[in-house]
Amino acid sequence: MVMLFVYQLIFIFKNQNFFNMYTFNNILHFLLIFQPLIFALQLLTYKHVKSKANNFLGTLMILVSVFYFINAQFLIEPLQIISISPYFVFPMLLTINPFYYFYTRSLTVEDNKFCTIDLFHFIPAVLFIPLSIIAFSAESSILTPKLIKSIATALYNGQVFLYALLMILLLKKHHINLKNYFSFKESITLNWLKIFVIIYILISVIDLIIFHIHKFNEYESFYFILMVLFFNFLGYFGIKQTKIYVFENPVHENTSIIQEIKQKADEKNSKPILTNERKEKLMLEILDLMEKKKMYLNPSLTIYDLSKELNINKTYISLVVNENLQENFNNFINRYRVNEAKILLLSPDYQNLTIEGIANMVGFNSKTSFNAAFKKITGNTPSDYKTKNQEK
Repeated sequence: MVMLFVYQLIFIFKNQNFFNMYTFNNILHFLLIFQPLIFALQLLTYKHVKSKANNFLGTLMILVSVFYFINAQFLIEPLQIISISPYFVFPMLLTINPFYYFYTRSLTVEDNKFCTIDLFHFIPAVLFIPLSIIAFSAESSILTPKLIKSIATALYNGQVFLYALLMILLLKKHHINLKNYFSFKESITLNWLKIFVIIYILISVIDLIIFHIHKFNEYESFYFILMVLFFNFLGYFGIKQTKIYVFENPVHENTSIIQEIKQKADEKNSKPILTNERKEKLMLEILDLMEKKKMYLNPSLTIYDLSKELNINKTYISLVVNENLQENFNNFINRYRVNEAKILLLSPDYQNLTIEGIANMVGFNSKTSFNAAFKKITGNTPSDYKTKNQEK
């Protein structure tokens, strides 16, 4: 495809009608071909951030670029490839939505793996290859280009709302995992992806309305501007997004606990369980770890770090924190941090420190998250707490 672009550039500069050929809409269309390619190059080749999410998003950007390329009449006609482009328009269109979903899943699901069953998501796209060939190359009175376009459009719109729902469910589960697995939220909340899903639905609705009322030519510029902004938004935040689930459970787990879990497995559903006695013991081990090693001072602390220290699966730690201590992991760690901050706020040795300085010392990544956690636990902001207690 790169060679085709090079050929096209040579053709452009030799063409006397260059400025007439490249209208505002064509320039926007040109951006929709090249900008996703630039994002794909960054996502797939950046050595310091290799992840499945980047691979999915990079592949998606290539698909978007190719899709808009084969839809660019002002490009494919001079290149004389118009005869084959209709065969791939609808299969490409039906491939894009599953990739949105797989990208979201790769960010929000721990140890996400692409399995054979996931290939079923691409069955509609594969089926539309022979259907498109028949519709556009054979003189069929039944399977006409108009009919195949109507079916593909309806199927695409159905995909949009199905995959949008699946992405919302993934993000909702991720929000729960944040509280149970992480002591911080900065850079891993994926709020930008929530906004993306909303925009994704809105643009699809607008797209559906425009095509339904057969006014695409009138709103072509508006549509292209929306899509340029849409893919720039996705590419920009996709490149900035760091990997979230980067930890593994310990290889050598606490054998005594594991044996007891297996022995006490529920006979009806075979789910591993912990006895109350074992829960109490594990809870004391967790509390002892907090008191002696003060792991909460680590601003990047996760439940996986405790898992490594105690040599036990994170699931059982999360279970004990939620059931025995009656709070999620995030609140559990923040309570220790706030208690530490209360001491520093009133200590004469730390009066020269700012609120942000104390926040950093006790394990918070920002003043905002410190203020929010402090007020949630004590009912006061750090400044109010300091003022009230210094007056006593």
